[in-house]
Amino acid sequence: TGVQTCALPILRVCRRMMSSIASLKIPEISQRMTVKFAPAMEPKVENAPMTVKFVTNEYLTMLRASTLNICPTISLQLDNLKTTPRSHCTMVIPDESAWNDNLGSVYRQRLLLVSLGKEKDVTLNCIRKCVNTATTTLQGLDQTSAVMEIPTIPSIPAEDIASAMANIVVCSNHLVHDGKYFTKEKPTLLKEVTLIPDKPAEEADNAKLAQATKFGALLGEGTVNARSWANEQSSELDPRGLELLCRQICDRDNIEISVLQAPELSKESLGLLAAVGSGAACPPRLIVMTYIGDNTKPQFTALVGKGVCFDAGGMNLKPTGHIEDMQLDKGGAAAVVGAMDTLARMNAPVNVVGVIPAVENLVDNQSYKPGAIIRSCDGKFVEVCNTDAEGRLILADAMAYVQKKYELESMVDIATLTGAICVGLGEYTAGLFSNNEEMVKSIVEAGKRTHERCWPMPIEEEHEEEIKSCRVADLRSMGLGRDGGACTAAAFLKQFVVDDLPWAHLDIAGTGMATKQMDWIPQGGTGFGVQLLVDWLLN
Repeated sequence: TGVQTCALPILRVCRRMMSSIASLKIPEISQRMTVKFAPAMEPKVENAPMTVKFVTNEYLTMLRASTLNICPTISLQLDNLKTTPRSHCTMVIPDESAWNDNLGSVYRQRLLLVSLGKEKDVTLNCIRKCVNTATTTLQGLDQTSAVMEIPTIPSIPAEDIASAMANIVVCSNHLVHDGKYFTKEKPTLLKEVTLIPDKPAEEADNAKLAQATKFGALLGEGTVNARSWANEQSSELDPRGLELLCRQICDRDNIEISVLQAPELSKESLGLLAAVGSGAACPPRLIVMTYIGDNTKPQFTALVGKGVCFDAGGMNLKPTGHIEDMQLDKGGAAAVVGAMDTLARMNAPVNVVGVIPAVENLVDNQSYKPGAIIRSCDGKFVEVCNTDAEGRLILADAMAYVQKKYELESMVDIATLTGAICVGLGEYTAGLFSNNEEMVKSIVEAGKRTHERCWPMPIEEEHEEEIKSCRVADLRSMGLGRDGGACTAAAFLKQFVVDDLPWAHLDIAGTGMATKQMDWIPQGGTGFGVQLLVDWLLN
């Protein structure tokens, strides 16, 4: 799935993307850690940070041969490194010597070697995994700073490697909830990482690498933020807390924001949103964020993120074993906020409106009930088949609202929507539904570039017929049975797309809520969607 394994047209798209990145004004990342680029390693200094060198099997063979007679101590240590990808070993350079690898790099003190495997088999995803290995190894060695070399791989543009490395360092270097709920001593995290080329480069090439490093680090920071917001307990981040978070980000990033609450929800006929949140002490609201990065065109792309701050299931209460982690049901909202924040911080030349229907789906004497018939924002009446299928209801109102208020060129909704998508695709791939083939292709390619992969799924006529076959109202909120649940959920949402507007629905119930650690992707909220949406919008 790495860039280098794609067809040539995709390579050209990636290079165009890196070219467009060069014009962005990207800040240095400093919230949790610093990731920066330097054209060369600093001269010998006291307590120099550990250096990380990524080596292919072919390069390792050359190193062993070149050091055998010159520095046998180093040659013996090189024998500790296995040739399988992600193998690693720590080397100690004798104090009285400096090891020159004959390619322009001079190493002193300690060095961490990480194997990339055979050069022909190295992909961008292989590099991501090896950087994750290096980062976690450094943490285990109680290192707070490090220098990482950007390896030269002929099949992959150096800027792509630098961006991926910076990204994964940030994504691999944080604690759940940023560690604020741990009273014991916290694990060591890196505070500063410097990326340098593994051999001297021209000034123009170094400028590209520096920009790519900042870009990758900023994407990583957006992803880690989204993880933190998705993981946060609803006692800390209920709809009101989510609104305050959005206001804080919009104020910092110069994004316009408006929030609709109870009186405005009724005035705008947002009946589905109001109904889902009717059982919670914290009232529901619709958060609308507008970022204008291109004044030359009036159209916007809408990003709609499901913001269920806690989903107890409503009257159709979730059982034990399924309810405990339902603060993660705001993963779609976290992805939209993270993407909006990232785009604004890099001054991206795009126009985006982010829409978040924020609710808690709880049980109370005011809760909406199974069988209720509710009027949506666009005037359709919906029969509620199950109160635990609440996400599609609030998304439908949000989608209808943003189409009324904005001139849109496309719309994407993203939501931890159905367990059915987990059965079909697991936790590795998001389900992608759309009414536009070109949109499907562009989102799939963005997923390949960012490793936030998507798989096209169908909305057949029969799926829509199930939604429309309602005896008491215009639409059912669910299909006629359990089969094809992800498809009928998407078919329901499609009923709220006006005039064939290019639209895509991303079901991230599997990818947005991980049940186990997977390399740089933690258990819990994953931040899935931030990098996918940013990449897709920039392209």
